[in-house]
Parts: sequence; structure tokens; C-alpha cells
Amino acid sequence: MTSKQSTNKSETPDFVDPDDAGTGVPLDTKENQDIAFQRFTREDLAGITTLQDAINLARAQFGEVLSIADTDLADGFRKATEDDKASLVRVPLFFLDWSFNVGDFSTEYVSIRAIQYRPDGSIVKWIINDGGVGIPAELKAIEERNGRSGGLAVPHGLRVSTYKTDAATGKPISKKEYAEYIRDHKKTSQGSTYYLDTSA
Repeated sequence: MTSKQSTNKSETPDFVDPDDAGTGVPLDTKENQDIAFQRFTREDLAGITTLQDAINLARAQFGEVLSIADTDLADGFRKATEDDKASLVRVPLFFLDWSFNVGDFSTEYVSIRAIQYRPDGSIVKWIINDGGVGIPAELKAIEERNGRSGGLAVPHGLRVSTYKTDAATGKPISKKEYAEYIRDHKKTSQGSTYYLDTSA
């Protein structure tokens, strides 16, 4: 239910601070916005030509730069890169939960909230995304057989299988094709498929 606006001129409009009612200056004016941004001089702002310039200017005003991941707005989980995933091979993990999603080109992948636990008791919180033929199939099988999508201890972490690929397309190539690539001086790369290490 909306209230009717008053036509009484003595009533303070919504956009005016009561403390400033006598001046009748709206809070959301360009003049007031400019006042709010007078932390830096025009010369300071004009002198920003790189990201580092901006960081240095902010440090001089506010102290050390704060990462959004270190605020209470974040949950402490960070997305694992391919290098991060490689570092989780044979490393104790606990899967808090996981879910299946559809990415680009309608391909399915799994997102896992995983806790890496260390011998000293400290932890690292990861978001592990994987769209390969390994981990997603294994977790889907666990869902079907055990009726759960979380609370899974993986004491030995991940294992990885590597293979050669065409550098331009990423398409896997056989050992025979790889020999031909080397002979013809064609560029190759390396692909990786991750699995859960199910060893006891």
C-alpha cells in the first residue's frame, strides 16, 4: 500500500536530509556527489595510467588493499584453477557438497565445495569445477547408488590421467598421431582428466 504524497510545503521531502531541511538541497545532486568524491585531487586522478597507480593511490588513502575474499561478504571458498587441481592429487579432501550444472555449448559439469585438510589442522576451501569424463561420472554414480550429494571423505584426494592433444583444437591424439605430429613439427599440448582416488 502506497501513501499519497503530501502537498504541505512545510513537510520535508524524502530526498532531503532533515538536518539540511532549511537549505532545501537534495541529497542526490551532482554537487553533493562531487563533495563525496573529494578524497583525491584532480591531479591524483589524472595521474592514474596503470592499475598499480590506482592501487598506490588507494593505499595512501585507505591503507593496505582489501580483497573482497577477505571480507565477511565472502564464504572463503575460492575457485580452483587447473594448477590448483593438479596440486590436489594425493591430497586429503572432504566434499561438503556438489551440484551438476550446464555450461557453455550445453555441456554438463560438476561444481564441488571441497575442504582440503592439512596435517597441521589448517584447511583450504575450494570450489572445484570439472566437466571431464572422470569426476562427474563418479559423483553421479555416488548420487544414484547412495542417494547423497555431499558429505564425502576422499582421503587420497584426486588422481590424474594425462594425454597429448592438438595444440590448436585441444582434441586428444593417439600415440601414433603424436609421433606424426613430432615428425611434422606440429604443435601439441597436454590434456588432463581428473578422477577421485578411491584407493584404501
